[in-house]
Parts: sequence; C-alpha cells; structure tokens
Amino acid sequence: CTVATLCFMFSAMVNNSVGPIIGTMFLIIIGYVVIAIPLEYFDSIEPYVFVKYFDVWLDAFKDPIPWKDIVKKTGILLFHSVLFFSVAIIVFIKKDIKT
Repeated sequence: CTVATLCFMFSAMVNNSVGPIIGTMFLIIIGYVVIAIPLEYFDSIEPYVFVKYFDVWLDAFKDPIPWKDIVKKTGILLFHSVLFFSVAIIVFIKKDIKT
C-alpha cells in the first residue's frame, strides 16, 4: 500500500506514465541501500526510511508473535501511506489539468 501511494503521488506530479514507476523503484532501491550500508550517517536517518518496515509480515511467523512490533511497523507504513496520499491530493487539486 505504501508503494502504491508513493507511485500515486509521483503520478499526480507528472504527466507521463513511466516516470512515477521509475521514481518509485529508484526510491525503494535507495532505501534498501541506506539500510544495508553500515555508516553512522545512515544510522540516524534509518528509522525514517519506510523500506525498513517492509518485512513486517515476517513477524507473524515468530513465536510468540510480537504484536507491539507488528502494530508499530504497520503504523509507520500507514503513516507514510497517508502522507504520500495527502501530498498527492494537494498536488492534484493545485494542478492545471487542462494542459
């Protein structure tokens, strides 16, 4: 859902159909690079990278199930989805669709 709303946000900003897909994939790859490289600078921004929370579904297979972690990670992904969708709505409302 987060990836879909990110792509939706990018598609509200541009007029072509390929740009949002490439932009979304680029941000996902950059996010994986940020969480994979062990640099001190990346450690400070890592909690804000939404890609870090994509593995929330794996927590359902742990015993006992860590419900607090699942709720936290899902909440962070939901926050990003709402943020991306809100930006898309604002951009779309202000966009001149006649051109």
